[in-house]
Amino acid sequence: MIYIDTPAAYPFRKKRGTWSHLCVDKNIPLSVLHDFAKSRGIKKHWFHNNKRFPHYDIHGCDVETLLNEVTLVSSRELVKLCARG
Repeated sequence: MIYIDTPAAYPFRKKRGTWSHLCVDKNIPLSVLHDFAKSRGIKKHWFHNNKRFPHYDIHGCDVETLLNEVTLVSSRELVKLCARG
């Protein structure tokens, strides 16, 4: 399953506004996440290849377009579901 967390403000970001994290369940290969992102026009350089929490950063205004296809969860829940190793 693919998840996205509720948009939040990150003041250190160059691009102002709110941001979410798009990730895949820790038991699903990352290729599923990459295929999903590519098919939705999400840029590869938005991916953070963090070993513990690989994810895409998604600008808050783009979150609504994904809600029909992903599961919205809290940031805390997202980490529980998607954190690896």
